Amino acid sequence: MIAAPLFIFVILCFVCREELGWKGILICIFTWLSLLIVFRLLNISPYFFVMAEVLLDIVIILYVFGGDITIK
Repeated sequence: MIAAPLFIFVILCFVCREELGWKGILICIFTWLSLLIVFRLLNISPYFFVMAEVLLDIVIILYVFGGDITIK
């Protein structure tokens, strides 16, 4: 269950590579790695890291598919 957001993140980076470009993918990976390091250094529960990872996935989805998704 905890690994699901990681797989979704990798799949999103692969599928959206044309829309994000190399710079966008590197920014996403850097953001993910910095979240991991900060959560490890501050000794915060891994469940909060998963929550932050899911929020990063949602941001990527909204950035790439934002024009096609209607939120009510």
